[in-house]
Amino acid sequence: YFSTSLSLCCDPSLLPQVDLREELEAQQRRQKAESEGFRGQIEEERRSHLDELSEFKEQIRQHSRTIVALEERLLTVTKQLQAGEEEKRILTGKLRGNCTLYTGLKDIMLKA
Repeated sequence: YFSTSLSLCCDPSLLPQVDLREELEAQQRRQKAESEGFRGQIEEERRSHLDELSEFKEQIRQHSRTIVALEERLLTVTKQLQAGEEEKRILTGKLRGNCTLYTGLKDIMLKA
């Protein structure tokens, strides 16, 4: 190796080849470092996206639970409303019956 590099240094016609080879090696090192930097950035972004995805999934779970709870509450309130309307109908019917009875009694009392 030493003799080869010595002979390259001493032969002026080979100097441009040595410069080109060194430049090529330097460029390859820069590209490798840049490529490793990109890989690091990509991995960091991937982890960030996975974290964000996990957060979205948790939000979906929470929203689903909220929707189910609201649907259950709506069902309960609807049943209570229906029961209230039924009770209102019954009481209205009884009130009409009492009014009819009162009117009938009033008519009897007035005739007597």
